[in-house]
Amino acid sequence: MVRRSDGRGLAAGFVLCALAAAPPTARAAAHPATRPPVLRVCSDPNNLPFSNRKGEGFENRIAELIAGELQMTVRYYWWPQRRGFVRNTLGAGRCDLVVGIPASDGQVLATRPYYTSTYVFLSRRSSGLRIRSLDD
Repeated sequence: MVRRSDGRGLAAGFVLCALAAAPPTARAAAHPATRPPVLRVCSDPNNLPFSNRKGEGFENRIAELIAGELQMTVRYYWWPQRRGFVRNTLGAGRCDLVVGIPASDGQVLATRPYYTSTYVFLSRRSSGLRIRSLDD
């Protein structure tokens, strides 16, 4: 079993990540020569600019680049990135990789953040909205 830095065990999906990242020679023995191995990516089907079913998001492109470097093809498992996303996708063994996830998510081991952003509310003055925080 793979272990996190805090000593707790990882979900089965993380073990698959290690297998997917093996060099092509190691993967070749596990896959038939007639079909390239598949990198299973869990992603939100409607979350632009990050990802969508049409492959128009920048996370779709990152997945394609990773698969290309590993000489694999991408197969998506679509699930809205809401409550339960990690549990129902990576944690359930449905994928090898989630490209984008909040850096503070304690359920997974993640790389250094490759993208940072802030959220703002924007409205017309005449709307009458009195938004002071994300809690509103």
